[in-house]
Amino acid sequence: MKINFVTQINPDFPGGGGEAVNRSLLAAGNERNHHIKVTAAFPDLTIDLFDKPDMVIFGDIYNQPSARSRLDDEIIRDLTSGPYMLLDNAYTGACDLGYLPCNGETDGKKCRHKRSFGVQSHRLLRRRGCFAQETVALYRDARLSAFVSPLHRRVMQNIQGIDVIGDYFELRPTVDTAVFYDRGGERDIENLFVGTLSEAKGMNNLKRMFPSGDITLAGPAGPGADTGFGRWLGPVDYSEIPGLMNRARNFVYLPRWPEPMGRVVVEAALCGCNLLTNGNVGATSFDFDIGNHINMEGATSEFWEKVEAAVSSVLGQTGQESGCA
Repeated sequence: MKINFVTQINPDFPGGGGEAVNRSLLAAGNERNHHIKVTAAFPDLTIDLFDKPDMVIFGDIYNQPSARSRLDDEIIRDLTSGPYMLLDNAYTGACDLGYLPCNGETDGKKCRHKRSFGVQSHRLLRRRGCFAQETVALYRDARLSAFVSPLHRRVMQNIQGIDVIGDYFELRPTVDTAVFYDRGGERDIENLFVGTLSEAKGMNNLKRMFPSGDITLAGPAGPGADTGFGRWLGPVDYSEIPGLMNRARNFVYLPRWPEPMGRVVVEAALCGCNLLTNGNVGATSFDFDIGNHINMEGATSEFWEKVEAAVSSVLGQTGQESGCA
């Protein structure tokens, strides 16, 4: 198949969990001998497109909502004239503010948070109301919408409307189980948190659960973070995370917002940590044990099987042949 993968952040850029997911999916697509061209706006504008693709995959195209380097709306409109699908790793297709401040509790029209003092400098406040109004047609006309957990899908359906999002797919975690596994060593850290220290990631909840600060935190400090709370290790290189998780008895993750997946929770579970979470973690909304590596097998292949089925459906309707080599 010929695939145009269109995104805001180039998957080769060492970003967050969404970029990690996209990298793993593109690698799996290449292994299946699909021809994939990547168009991205950040860190460098790259336009590389097939003239007649079998499918366009939009991957988080509305990420970094306040960034100055973005794909032109005209490019997106042109690409939606043919068959396309959506791959969401977050809520940027429904909200142009950080970390979904409404937690998805909205009618998809009004946004009370855009009136708050904290977002008055937001350069996209010319978009009045809920951003979902701007993207409803994009979701309605997609051949397939992929989400990273059942929780993620439910929240998006609540924002966009359950009648708007048609055929969907819940992508299982794509964590490397050869790297994240229980090494059976000594666990000398009682409680561990890994991630950005921020309100959305649950800093206030952590303080309530551990008022004495009996917790180790690893990750960058977000705006207003209290780095004096607990034992803060600062940012930790990703290669060191598996070893750190193997030292922890409990992995604590109590986000304020409905975390789309929470990749670190899956990684911690695979490393043998006991999970202390709340109902806002997408990873724990799956109906299988995320600590069992067997349940991670074949996740990327399953994604491409869904894409291939969608392309076959399109070709069956049009009577065309695939652009496969």
